[in-house]
Amino acid sequence: NSRPLVHAILYGLPGTKKSTAAASWPTPGYVDFWDGYVWKDEPYVRTGDRVLDLGTGSAILAIAAAKLGARVLAVDIDPIALDNARENLDFNGVSNRVEVRCGNLDLVEESGFQVIVANIQRDVLVPMLGALRERLRPGGRLILSGILGREEAEIRAAVKLGLWGAPDIRSEGEWIGIVAARPA
Repeated sequence: NSRPLVHAILYGLPGTKKSTAAASWPTPGYVDFWDGYVWKDEPYVRTGDRVLDLGTGSAILAIAAAKLGARVLAVDIDPIALDNARENLDFNGVSNRVEVRCGNLDLVEESGFQVIVANIQRDVLVPMLGALRERLRPGGRLILSGILGREEAEIRAAVKLGLWGAPDIRSEGEWIGIVAARPA
């Protein structure tokens, strides 16, 4: 099947499915953004990569990264969301590639991640940019979504102030997504 991986996860194509309890499963627009931007056009996640999924929610990004061969640390502050994430990971046969933790970024002592993904609101993300940079290896990518287009100027300024490389920003309706690299 030539459909991109994230579509396979969301829409239940052969070999992949979601839990019936996945009330927070992403909308098609959200998935189309990640599908076209991260998983298909730019292969940011490769076999053997270490990926941090911060604010994992239903674990859709952790599932996609694990199916691409990455080892994933999925973190969320909501224990109910993590119950659903574990169920989705089990259903998709990737529980052995994803470690799930309840808490915030302070609980992530590891560093050297090749990719960090976060679908978290701007007001939460901006104060964490320095700590995220510390956990990302030089040359690694930070991929952010869940940001409104009207917040783009603030995000650009924060990324520049945090000494990231020039961000690549794409929009999907009223939402934007950002990829910034930690300079090597």
